Amino acid sequence: HRDLHSFPTRRSSDLHILAFRDKIFILSLIVDLYTTSRQFRLLRLHIHGVLRCILKRLVFRLILLSSVVFLFVALANYIFDPVQYYRENTNLVYDYENQRFLYAGIVRNYTFDRIIVGNSMSENFLPSFVDSAFGYGRTLNASISGSSTYEQSVVLRLALSKKKVREVIWGIDFFSLGGTKEASKLPHHMYDDNKLNDLLHLFNPYVTRQIIKQILFRFAETSKKEEPFNYDKLTNYWFERYKFSETEVLKKLEAAEDENFTKNTIDLSVLSKSFDENILRLVKENPGVEFYLFFSPYSIIYFARMLRYDAHSFENIFSFKSFVVDTLTDYENAFIYDFQDMYGVMENLDNYKDATHYSLHISELIINSIVSNLRRGIKHTLALEKELEIRCFAAIEKYW
Repeated sequence: HRDLHSFPTRRSSDLHILAFRDKIFILSLIVDLYTTSRQFRLLRLHIHGVLRCILKRLVFRLILLSSVVFLFVALANYIFDPVQYYRENTNLVYDYENQRFLYAGIVRNYTFDRIIVGNSMSENFLPSFVDSAFGYGRTLNASISGSSTYEQSVVLRLALSKKKVREVIWGIDFFSLGGTKEASKLPHHMYDDNKLNDLLHLFNPYVTRQIIKQILFRFAETSKKEEPFNYDKLTNYWFERYKFSETEVLKKLEAAEDENFTKNTIDLSVLSKSFDENILRLVKENPGVEFYLFFSPYSIIYFARMLRYDAHSFENIFSFKSFVVDTLTDYENAFIYDFQDMYGVMENLDNYKDATHYSLHISELIINSIVSNLRRGIKHTLALEKELEIRCFAAIEKYW
């Protein structure tokens, strides 16, 4: 160990000088830190101010750009009007991807005094054939694939409020009666008279996409010969796109999950309530309009399948039809046509593309039957449950 006392010792005055210098250094360091931090604060405030100014400009430009885009979209939707909501345009190429949009404009802007409503079962009623069969008037077929009776009533209510409709042909289908307003896919703003709701249409991107589609359609259609316009073009008829044969029907029957058939159970109370709210109400409100209501001739396969897997629903369809007839007895403007006893048609599966959808020939047969029984209907010759049941058991033996 070295002797600590051997180190030279500082004088007291030197120690005081060092202590003073240290204090000066620390003080200057504090001043520098304060000055620097103050500069940083000023710099930070300046940067915040610049960023705030830039952000305001960006927001303003974004709002301005958005306003220009929205205005351009609204003007384009109004001027081109691809769904004919504001005006008739017979030069359009009709796209039935969304009939619920399309018929809101067609009903408003085209002239007709007879209208057909229903689902895909009614889409093959060509207006040209209907006009020829009746011998007078102009028909619009506003049937919508997959539509509920509620949706059909909305379309019909618009027609009755905008046009002088004399006659309504309406297909009553069991599987359509269960639809509700909540489950509806209708653009309701297009079916009312609230002008403010038109903004929803003007700024709708779906309508803008239809403009682009029309342009593409036009390029695709340039090589095709332009056909004269008629009301058949306003109809989503599909008979040309499918094969009608027993083979097709049985192929689809084989692919179907028959065990899950009870998911489509026909509830009598649901059907009756829907009929009262959607059909009977319009019959009551429009005594000057004649309603021709009909039950479609589904194939024997449809009824046999129902009897096999859901006998309760099979019974309910007859109870419902009796309810409809009894309810409409007092209304002179309503006529019922039941085509579910046309066994020559129903048992010939070559008339169908599946268990329910029938060919153009059967559609024309229905119209001719209505015309030949005009204003009389066949209220008291509804299909008998027992006879249909016997034929269904025979079909079960044959096809299952």
